Amino acid sequence: MFIPISPDAPIYHRPWITLLLIAANLASFIITGFDLPENQAGWEGWLLHYGRDFNPLEWISCLFVHFDPVHLLGNMLFLWGFGLVVEGKVGWWRYMLVYL
Repeated sequence: MFIPISPDAPIYHRPWITLLLIAANLASFIITGFDLPENQAGWEGWLLHYGRDFNPLEWISCLFVHFDPVHLLGNMLFLWGFGLVVEGKVGWWRYMLVYL
């Protein structure tokens, strides 16, 4: 199946971190203004910029920026399929390290 709804292996845990990451991505999409052209200044501060001073917050915040609803939907479907399995195999804290 092309869209991962559930894995073929049994899941013995609740994917809390995966759900938390999906919620964080949705929240950042809402905060940055749904990528409306007049709101582009809203997500400009979240992006990683080349040539500027080192800003560790940009390295984290750029992971949560999505530029349109289709981009967000595709990434969240992949995150659900990827995160469901990986979080169960490696544990929640290692999964967070992989994501971040």
